[in-house]
Amino acid sequence: MPLLLSLLHIAGKQNGRRSLLSRKKETMIHKTNQTSLKAEQAGDTSYEYYDVHSDYTNLNGSGVYVNGGQEVGAWCEVDKTEGKFFVNKSLRIDNEQMVLGNFADYCKIQYPNVTFTEFERVDVAAI
Repeated sequence: MPLLLSLLHIAGKQNGRRSLLSRKKETMIHKTNQTSLKAEQAGDTSYEYYDVHSDYTNLNGSGVYVNGGQEVGAWCEVDKTEGKFFVNKSLRIDNEQMVLGNFADYCKIQYPNVTFTEFERVDVAAI
């Protein structure tokens, strides 16, 4: 629960609306092969941001690779005004809170007109 509260606090307050992003079909996103040029470091953990998109809807977003680009750590999906955070359920890295907090800040900057209202831990292997 602290992670959920942390991400929602960083990204914006929950407004109580049911998000369009909660439908299974719309959460199926695909990572791109191109990471950003900016790599970040939190203690011993390095991570890189990348763009995501959906083949099913107009959703876009951003993600974060961890463990030397070998693992998807988290991502956000956004439409015009709403956003949702997804965190890899099996994520085990040093400084996890810092990495995810920095990622939430990154998403808020990338999508200033979006209110992030939801958070979900997901099994990345099942997507």
